[in-house]
Amino acid sequence: MKLEITRGELEKIYDIACDTWKPKLAKYATETPFSETIKFTKKQVNEMIKACREDQLPIVSKIFDIQDITQRLQTFEKVLEYLGEEDKEVIEYRKLIKAEITSKPLYFQMAICIVRAYNEKHELDWSDSNEYKYYIWWYMNSFRLHRVVDFRVHSSAPSALCFKSSHLAKSVSNNEEFVEIFKRFML
Repeated sequence: MKLEITRGELEKIYDIACDTWKPKLAKYATETPFSETIKFTKKQVNEMIKACREDQLPIVSKIFDIQDITQRLQTFEKVLEYLGEEDKEVIEYRKLIKAEITSKPLYFQMAICIVRAYNEKHELDWSDSNEYKYYIWWYMNSFRLHRVVDFRVHSSAPSALCFKSSHLAKSVSNNEEFVEIFKRFML
């Protein structure tokens, strides 16, 4: 992720921004009025990304050179690598492996790791009704995607299996290895 963009790139973001974000973006531009570039903190960029609608996300991601997490994490091994051995969910996964558990609890924990990685370790806030949570609903007879359902403050799914965007949920449902993991704990 790059943290410095040109005024022209900021203008492209401004052109697609909602009314809430336009003043924030204008403020960023005035903080360094004589510079051709504007510097952002990682926190500011992440805040901007989080606020993006699905149609804005590709443009903002391209400007800040943010590679989509779904492209980086195509295998379960990459998920574990991304989370790291000190991650609480990876620790739980390793305990199951060490205990030679190969049944549904192992696959449930693997699914939790996948969701956690795709959410970029973001903990969903169930007290925030403006933050949607997304869950994959499967056709069980042929085990394929039925739909992605969103929740705000209630759920009929474990919170550890909820995604922060429908894009992430759909990406997992299109990954054969991940579908197999979900299938093994659900059937």
